[in-house]
Amino acid sequence: MDLKELTINLIKQEFGDLVLDIQFSGPFEYEDLDVDVVLKEMPENLLKRGARIHRYLRGKGFDVLIGYEPPFDEIDEATIEEQKERQIIETAKLLETMSKAIRLREAEKRTIKINGTVVDGKLVFSTNDSDGRVKVDGNEIITPNERIIVEIN
Repeated sequence: MDLKELTINLIKQEFGDLVLDIQFSGPFEYEDLDVDVVLKEMPENLLKRGARIHRYLRGKGFDVLIGYEPPFDEIDEATIEEQKERQIIETAKLLETMSKAIRLREAEKRTIKINGTVVDGKLVFSTNDSDGRVKVDGNEIITPNERIIVEIN
C-alpha cells in the first residue's frame, strides 16, 4: 500500500461519512505529502482526531501535512459579503484608473465623464454624454448612453 492509499484509509477510518473530498500534492522538500480534506462539518474533536492520523504516519516514518476545511457553501454570508465589497472597491479603483486614461475627444477636445454607482449589489458605469464615445487606448468601451454593469458573484 502506498502513502496516498494509507492516508486515505486512515482519514476515512477516522472521519467516516464526514469526508467529502481528499486532495493531494507533493512530495515537497520538507514533507512527503500535503493533504487537503474537505469535511461535511467540522467536529469538535477535529484536532485530536487529526493528531492521531499524523502520529501514526509519523511513526511509520512519513512527514504528512494534513489540512481540514469545511465545504465552500458553509462559509458564512458575512465573509461572502466582505469579498463582494472588496471586489466592488477594486473594480471602482480600476474604473478610476481607466477614467484617467480616457482620451480627449479629438473634435471638441473635451473629456467624457464616467459615472459609477452601486445598484442592487452591482457596480454600474455610464457616460454623461449623449453623443460622445469613450475610448481607452483607442478601443471603444462605452458608446453613447450605454451602461456597463459589473456583477460580483
